[in-house]
Amino acid sequence: MIIDCIMSMLLLIVIGLFHCMCMYLLLIDSIGSLLCERVLNVLFDIWILSCAHCFPAPSLWKTLQDMCSSWRHHDALVAQWHRVNVAFTTRLLRNIYGTMPRLPAAQGILYSD
Repeated sequence: MIIDCIMSMLLLIVIGLFHCMCMYLLLIDSIGSLLCERVLNVLFDIWILSCAHCFPAPSLWKTLQDMCSSWRHHDALVAQWHRVNVAFTTRLLRNIYGTMPRLPAAQGILYSD
């Protein structure tokens, strides 16, 4: 129960942090855009880990959905979403068909194996 609370609060903090940092368009290759990309990677990593341990509440899913639709102007969000989908698809295909070569986009992602 305490882990659920901690994960929920951590997710809310990272969502709020990313929203405050990246709600506006940022200059390409600026420190702000690099930080936003890193925070977004952390957000997706924590989200996937929390799904594995204690599934987030529906209100958190709604918050993430609303925030992602307001962040869709960032290339980092689209790229991270692509990497997550490739990682999950690779894992699903590996579970269905057995050994498969790893797709290049899935390399280096925490939850790809």
